Amino acid sequence: MRKFNCTEDELYEIGRISWNSCKDFLDDFKNLKALYTTTFIDDKLAAIDAAEALPDDQARGAEHEVLRASLTKQADTCLGYWLQLRRYIETAYTDPIVQKARLEEAGYKDYDKASNNNWEKVTSILKSGSEFIANHTADLTAGDNMPAGFATTYNDAMNAYGPILGQFKAQQEEAEVGTNVKLSANNTVYEDLQKMMDDGKFLYRNDASKRDQFVFEQVKNLVTNPGKAGLVVTVVEAISFIPLADASVVVQAPENPATELKTDVNGKCTFDGLLVGTNSVKVEAAGHVGQSVEVTIKTGVFSRRRFELVKI
Repeated sequence: MRKFNCTEDELYEIGRISWNSCKDFLDDFKNLKALYTTTFIDDKLAAIDAAEALPDDQARGAEHEVLRASLTKQADTCLGYWLQLRRYIETAYTDPIVQKARLEEAGYKDYDKASNNNWEKVTSILKSGSEFIANHTADLTAGDNMPAGFATTYNDAMNAYGPILGQFKAQQEEAEVGTNVKLSANNTVYEDLQKMMDDGKFLYRNDASKRDQFVFEQVKNLVTNPGKAGLVVTVVEAISFIPLADASVVVQAPENPATELKTDVNGKCTFDGLLVGTNSVKVEAAGHVGQSVEVTIKTGVFSRRRFELVKI
């Protein structure tokens, strides 16, 4: 369960601001609890960076869509071959009662669900069709009806479908695990932050200006200032997630000049003062396939986008 009442991006910024405030008043915090040291604070800041670096729903969703597109394409190919098999069955068995029985034996009852992206039904109908071909080859090929090589073509397509479905299911499971891992990391960031903020509120209970630096909602107001809008871009290499330094990031609002920045050693760059609305973002890095997307910039929000570029 999510424990923080803000966006992930806001959580990370609030955390960085607040832990740096703790570092500014380190002597006071250390006098309260010896655990407060520069190393302790740096570890908490590193934990924020680590949580942020974990692939988010958008990144996992992109991989899911890529695999789904591949799976859908292969399923369509396979079902096309099944429909071709159906024509051979209808030609081989002209008696209506026999024809109906043979079509059902070949998996006909699964076709409607299979054609609507029920992946298990696709597997079922393909298996039924393959077994039907093996069991009735003589009937199907009689009279030059089904070509002799069709069985191989059909089975090759079916055998290609299985591994893609396996990858798709594995990615779904990994995405669920990834979501839980990121949520756990974010919750830990929030819990550690709250503990420190509680100490800060106690230390400065008689000093409102300092105390406000350790009140979550007060710091959140700074992060979501309505006059502040921008975009933080992170560029990494796909699969390895290695940050890509010196990548080119170009942001442009319609009918306005483009702004280009280069990513730092952490694969990040920050655009301040962007126009609210739809902005195009183009990312390129040497030796990698570039990406272009549209990002909606909202008033008072620093949006974040992560790009995973495939190595050429």
